[in-house]
Amino acid sequence: MKVEGILLFDKHRGISSNNALQKVRSLYGLSKAGHTGTLDPFATGLLPICFGESTKFAHYLLNSDKTYEVVGRLGWNSSTGDPEGHLTRGNSVELPSKDVMIATLKSFEGVIEQVPPMFSAIKVGGERLYRLARKGLQTRRAPRIVKIKEILLKSLESEFFTLKVSCGKGTYIRTLISDLGKKLGCNAYATGLRRVGVSDFTVDSATNFQILESMKFDDRLKALRPTDFLLERYPSIFFSETESSMIRNGQNVDISHQNVKSSLIRAYDSGRKFMGIGQITARGQFKPVRLLSTN
Repeated sequence: MKVEGILLFDKHRGISSNNALQKVRSLYGLSKAGHTGTLDPFATGLLPICFGESTKFAHYLLNSDKTYEVVGRLGWNSSTGDPEGHLTRGNSVELPSKDVMIATLKSFEGVIEQVPPMFSAIKVGGERLYRLARKGLQTRRAPRIVKIKEILLKSLESEFFTLKVSCGKGTYIRTLISDLGKKLGCNAYATGLRRVGVSDFTVDSATNFQILESMKFDDRLKALRPTDFLLERYPSIFFSETESSMIRNGQNVDISHQNVKSSLIRAYDSGRKFMGIGQITARGQFKPVRLLSTN
């Protein structure tokens, strides 16, 4: 049976994103599936999973903005930046006031540099950093440019604080909290992390493993969103039968008469069936970029 679509999945704490993917995939009896952005084992929240042909479009979510709610603890340092690491308490220091906290948070908004943590899946010299870290090894990591769109302080009570962070791809929230603690002069680590948004999608619309497991198979299929669901922010064009045939054969189609301004366009055939996405060329033609298989 051909199964494809998008599942908005709410990952629980204590499981890796890949293990979550494998467990969900087994419920659907599928071999072709992929998630759209790793969550740390201690983190929870939105992990969109793509099945079948939908995996062709997974990177559009992988590269999209994310929103997190993170709980941090001041005055402590973690070897991993989270509660799973070795915790050490710093020297007795004065904890920041709410005003100081807000002002310091503002300094992180915008385009900043981050040094990826040792406990991460980034490869250096062909080996994952977390594998080196587990051996007690440290290696130099080049800083990366990331974008923090907004940081809001939701609460601050003694050592503990809660933030809502909207950021671009590649941002390590653990590193953000650690860097915040250093800037405040008192150290900090993330005690809890929840991804509440990916692009335009929120965790409120997601389902978890317990619910999926209790469903009948037909109901699990109904929980999947169509492939074009994750591309809804891009405008769409409906093509004639002849034009649709040209597009499926990889040919360009003239759309200069249509006033469409977007980096990507969703393409639908004469039967209103989603075909894939394309770009507009300088000559006003629709150029196929990624199409669904017709087999």
